[in-house]
Formats: sequence, C-alpha cells, structure tokens
Amino acid sequence: MLFKWSAYAFLRLVLALSLGILLYSSHIWPVNYSLIISIILPIIYLVFYFFGQKKKLGTNANTLLGFVGLAAVCSFGATLAMFRTESNQPLHLNHLADSVQAYQGIIVSDVQQKGVYQKTIVEIERVRTRQGWRNTQGKAQITFPNKPTLQYGDKLLIAGALDTIAGSRNPAEFDFKIYLARLQQVYFQKFTHEGSFVVLAHSTPNYFTAWAYQLNHFCDQIFRKFIPSRQEYGVCSALILGVKDGLDNEVKTAFSAAGAMHILAVSGMHVVVIYQGLVFIFGFLKRNKKYGNWLFAITVLVCLWFYALLTGWSASVLRAVTMFSFVVLAEAMKRKTNIYNTLAVSAFVLLCYNPFLLFDVGFLLSYVAVIGIVYIQPLLYERFNFTNRIADYLWENTCVSVAAQIATFPLGLYYFHQFPNYFLLSNLFLIPISTVAMFAGIAMLFTFWVPYLNLLVSKILYWSIWLLNHGVMLTEKLPMAITEGIDISALEAIGFYAIIVLGLLFLAERKMQYWAAVSVIMLLLMTGQLYEDWQQAHQQRLAVYFVPRQSAIGLTEGRSLHLVCADSLLNDEQTKRFRLYGDWYKMGINAVNFVSVPSPKAAKATVPAKEFGQGALLRWNDKNILLVNKSFKYGQTLFVPQAVQYIIIQNNSLYSLQSLVGLHAGQQLILDTSNKAYRAEKLAAEAARLHLRCHNVWASGAYVEHLAKSNYMK
Repeated sequence: MLFKWSAYAFLRLVLALSLGILLYSSHIWPVNYSLIISIILPIIYLVFYFFGQKKKLGTNANTLLGFVGLAAVCSFGATLAMFRTESNQPLHLNHLADSVQAYQGIIVSDVQQKGVYQKTIVEIERVRTRQGWRNTQGKAQITFPNKPTLQYGDKLLIAGALDTIAGSRNPAEFDFKIYLARLQQVYFQKFTHEGSFVVLAHSTPNYFTAWAYQLNHFCDQIFRKFIPSRQEYGVCSALILGVKDGLDNEVKTAFSAAGAMHILAVSGMHVVVIYQGLVFIFGFLKRNKKYGNWLFAITVLVCLWFYALLTGWSASVLRAVTMFSFVVLAEAMKRKTNIYNTLAVSAFVLLCYNPFLLFDVGFLLSYVAVIGIVYIQPLLYERFNFTNRIADYLWENTCVSVAAQIATFPLGLYYFHQFPNYFLLSNLFLIPISTVAMFAGIAMLFTFWVPYLNLLVSKILYWSIWLLNHGVMLTEKLPMAITEGIDISALEAIGFYAIIVLGLLFLAERKMQYWAAVSVIMLLLMTGQLYEDWQQAHQQRLAVYFVPRQSAIGLTEGRSLHLVCADSLLNDEQTKRFRLYGDWYKMGINAVNFVSVPSPKAAKATVPAKEFGQGALLRWNDKNILLVNKSFKYGQTLFVPQAVQYIIIQNNSLYSLQSLVGLHAGQQLILDTSNKAYRAEKLAAEAARLHLRCHNVWASGAYVEHLAKSNYMK
C-alpha cells in the first residue's frame, strides 16, 4: 500500500493542524468558542484513550477516537491562529478609535535600500491622540528618505497619522494587504519625508537577529567590492545571501522566463546544494562507529544554521534548514522512520511557530517539491540504467527536475499563471553552473582577506555568474520559452493534485478504481474548462482600472480587449503586469488592442470614436462613452447628450460638475486615477449632493460592469 495511515502519524496531525488554520482564516471557525473547544476535545480524547487502555475498544470505537484526536489538533490549529493574529489583541492599533497625530516605534526588520528611499517594518509602541500618549501595539511598513541611514533597533518618533494598507484595487490583482497581514502581521503603512521623523535612541530587540543582519551586510559589501559589474553583483548577492536590492527587472524577467527563478530565491535548493557539499566534505566522520553519526550531524547542523545566519535569517532558508535539521537528526538517531513523517514533523513545528506559513507559497512549494522528489524521482530513475557516469548523472538530474515539476506545477499555475517550457534545459545546465557559483561565493567569504587567492576565487565567481546570466538570457530568447496567461482556480489546482496522487496510487497498486477516479476528475475538469471557455467567448465588459496617476479603460469583447490608455502606460510593462495582467488572465484575454488617448483618431481602427468638446465620444457595444480629458477654461461648459451612458472624467479636467450640462441620474459618472485623489473626492461629494451615480476609482477601486451581449463588433 502507498499510504498506511498508521505509519504516517505526523502526516495526519499536520493535515489536521492545517485544516484548523484554514477554517479560522476562512472565517468558518466559531471564534467565540474556540478556546473552549480546544480544551474540551483533548479532554474527551484523553478520557476515552485511558478508558480504552483498560477495556479493549473495538475497531469502530478506535476509529472514532482517532477522529476525536484529529479534531482536537484541528481546534488547536484554529485557536493557535487566532492567538497569533496580532490584530485580535486589545491594545492593537486596529481598535484605536481616535486619529493618530504621532507615534513612537522601533525598527524590527532589516532595512531595505530602494534607491533614494529605505523601507522597513516598525513595531509601534506608543501613539499620540487628542487624549495624549497611550501604549499600543502593531506593525507598520514605513518608507523613509535614504538619509539618515537607519538600522535594525533604531527607536523613532514619527509625526503624522498611519495609513491602512489598501487591498487589491483591480480584479484578480495581487492583494498586498492580505499578504502583509497574514505573513508579517503588518496592517499599516506610511511614506515619510525629510524632517517628519527623528531617531530617539538605539535598542537592539534581538542580538542574534542584529548579528545576522550585520553579517549579511558585511558579506554583501565583500561581493560588491570584488564583483564590479552591476548585473553580476546583483545576481551573486541574491543567489548566495538573498539580498535582491541589486537585481534589475530585466534579470528577474529573464530568470522567470527560463524557469530558473528559484535560483535567485535563496531557499531549499540552496540548502540542498550546501548539504550535498557538506556530505562530500564531512562524510568521513560517519566512519567512526561509536560517535560518527552524531559528529556528522552536529557538524552539518552547525554549518547549515551558520548559512542561515549569513542570509540574515532569511525566512525561506530558515524553513529549509529546519526541515533538514529534522532529517539529519532522524538519521543520527537511527530511528526507523520514513521521510514523510520526518517532513511532517518539521512542517508541524514550523506551523506551530507561525501558523500563517500555510499561506506562504514558498513554504508550500518547498514541501511539495521535496515530497515529489522523494517519491517520484526514484520511480522515474529506475526505469533506465546507464553505465556511463555522465549519462547516469544527466538522467538522475533529469528525473529530479521532472519529479519536482510534476509536484509543483499546479501551485505554479495557480500562483504565477505561467509555465517555463524549457525547465529541463535550465535545470540540467543552469543549476550546475549556479552550484559552482554558490561554492565560489561561499569560498569568497572565507578567503576575501587572503592576497592573490581572493582574486583567483573572485574570478571564478564572476565568470560563473556571467555564464549563468548569459545562459538564462539565451534560454529566455528561445521561441516559446514560457507559456503565460494560464489561470486556474484553487479547486482546479486541488483537482490536478488529486489526479497526480491517484495516478501514483494506480502505478503503485495497479487497481482500476484509482484509474477510474482519475478519469472522473479529468472529465469534471474538462467540463468545467469547456463551460469557462463558453463564458469567456460570450463575455462583454467595461472596466476602468485603478492605475495611479494614469488612465486605463478596458473594453472586453469575448477574448479580445481594447485598452484605452496613454502611451506612458502602453510602454510600462511592470505596471501592466502588476495591475492588469491578473485580470486579463482570469478573463482569458488572448488579444489586446492598445488605443492611445487623447487622440481619438488612433481609435478608429478598433473602437469607433470622434472628438467631442473637451474629450472624445466612443461608441462600443451599443454604449456611448464620453471621455472628458481636456481642461475647461473658466466658465466653459460641455453639453452631455442624453444618449451617453458613461462619463469618464480624466486628467484633472474638471473643477466642478457644473461644467457638464445635461447630466441626469441615469448616467454613470466615473472618476479615474488620472485625476488627483483630492479632486476626485471633491467631485464625488458634489455628485452625491446632486444625486448622480458616481464611482471614484481612487476610493472604491476599479469600476467593472458586465454588459449584455449585443450584435455589435461581430
């Protein structure tokens, strides 16, 4: 059997714990009774467990008792998540009714340099309101000018109020608010300016963390000194230390397209490489029959945790090192346990430390990839046997890459909406190069003070990074290097994993019920996809997107979209990717026609338009859309035809709605983000007084309306 549950005790426990965390985070768990439930269920379990020791229970009773135990762990997970949610604490800033005038806090994370700014997390300790100073708690992500240079442990006094972090403002946009709240317990932000803050003192919250940051910065300066090329330095520092400040967008895009982004994200892969190197160097310690296993385990653990220190306690490295620590300790104790239980124990410990790691895609990918490699790779590898060492090495690495890809591709599609078509090529050739670069970089950190030797090592490091970069760039330029725009739901991702698991069960046990289950799930997924394709082929939608200081109007017709925007947005790939691509992927858009404004002549090929006063009049899907985008002179007015359904006000063109004559309650006013926020707010208030329908994109996010299918534009 592939899964005998009795042999996977901790796997059951970690699944139950995860379910409890999910129930709490989905607002399904009864929060008011959580503590009571988490006390009563363990008591019930213990009472019946000890009763069962005296009187032998039947199979059904034991099964029921097992479910009670899992329910107790589930309730523990929900209660743990509730107590670890800082906003539930009575002194948290979320419960503050009065407006904040100033606040004191301490920097509790590393300070990231962002050009002329520096960004960090500040733990708020006191705030000043109209009633005076009061103690509080809560974290804020604060951006400061780059002078004076701040550091971990600085105590600050900052003037002004805190801003709540805005959620996603466009359909299917990445929700930064939820991300910060769940993973970092950060609920507020602030962009400060020179003179609005002062450093009061310095008090190190945690000396180990401070030492880790200092060591990380010191090592980063070594790389900066010995690798003069900006691009190579950026990749080197990201590859070895996890410092991504020096990476430019071109490099990130190239690594993503080549399916090699995991090389730049210091994580489990890097820890595996270092672990393999440590096995090669210190493997001889195991020859000591009495203490060899423990000598090896202690040496490896010290080295792995020192590497975690070098990365500044990078969260992803800490996860991977914790995972490997359990694996190494299990081997040292010579316990007869399976790798899945060991992995489950490490996951259980990490989730108890931070239950919201369950929502960290890096955490999920790390464990899923390791499980895939542990189980699937041997199945693939044993299919062929090569006597040639080089061929065997290539085949083994191919099996590792394929196994990891099989295990992670549903999560990759769900979170990143893309698939690297040349992942095998990149893993077979780029990972060996990155391995050389990693060992050369670590050697550089230990030999930088040795004359001549440091130059030799730096040359090896530089050229290996150079070769890595150019290999990635070459892979990116290959035809169809990446398939983008793939959108699957969480339910579809679960369906894919069900197919993978059931397929493996079928291969292991050759039972047709598993293959029948695979067929049913595939049929359901295909039926759902066909229905989604039909919906997308018949969709009609008007969207005015949230793009700060710019205008973006999306007119969707089936799977085609006309984007009415200025040239500045047309050429801004980064903004489009962050603000718009998620929605386009979800809508199944496969053709985008860019329409430049304010010139309506450019629109004639795709969207009928004509100049109209201080703007342009577009006719689309039997709807008339008036764009008001030119400034009005004093006393100037514009008559709005009754047949116009949508009036989109842009570019700070209006001071008052009185300049638009003929407005009526049946029309929809839309104030987009090319207007200044305060002016949009003023116009929205005026519209409310006049009882006009008005949508302020600055305040309410994107305006989206699904329209009825018409015969237009067939």
